[in-house]
Amino acid sequence: MFLNKIFKKNKEINPPDWWETYTDFFKVKWDRSVPVERVRFIVFDTETSGLDYKKDRIIQIGAVEVENFQINLGNSLELLVNQDQVGTASELAVHGIRQTRIAAGFSEEEALKKFFLFAQNAILIGHHVAFDIAILNQALQNHFGLKMLNKSIDTAQLTQRLEQPVGYHHPKPGEFALDSICKRYGIPLHDRHTAAGDAFITAQLFMKVLARLKKKGNHRLGDFIKV
Repeated sequence: MFLNKIFKKNKEINPPDWWETYTDFFKVKWDRSVPVERVRFIVFDTETSGLDYKKDRIIQIGAVEVENFQINLGNSLELLVNQDQVGTASELAVHGIRQTRIAAGFSEEEALKKFFLFAQNAILIGHHVAFDIAILNQALQNHFGLKMLNKSIDTAQLTQRLEQPVGYHHPKPGEFALDSICKRYGIPLHDRHTAAGDAFITAQLFMKVLARLKKKGNHRLGDFIKV
């Protein structure tokens, strides 16, 4: 019944064998009142061949767990995705990737499996996360006719909420770009433009902003996300 509700709007559903394991967690609705320290967050980033989520491809996924106000580096994920014709050597170098490493990566289907089973019981965190969500959903749609079920939080929006008063909607260009925010918060930009590096940088930002918002009285999951 639960899977039927997910699939009923799509006539070309081809769920993989791991999908039901992923969806099992979402049969129970998130509790708005749960303290944020008891929530499992997965901070993630994708590196892609371009900025058109409908046409471009995922070449790297990086993710790290945050739980109980700790970044758990021992529970992290770094996936290279084997894609044909994803860019020149100089374009891939921006992401710290060589074409030979791309060729040794996982298939896109296998990378999706590994990521979503890793993130199956978590709130996803990313910086300007809408693009990452869109390109992952596009990949799920292309392969399986599916769409992810995780809730997400955008650290750019979270930082703007912390720094700017309610009703203020005129940030300066680039003011909430990851580099700009990290400079303000003293976060080093090690391994920038790699998926794992950006995920770790974003995790540090999330921790700092979360701590400051907690001091302002935001203690429950429902203070950060609609559930």
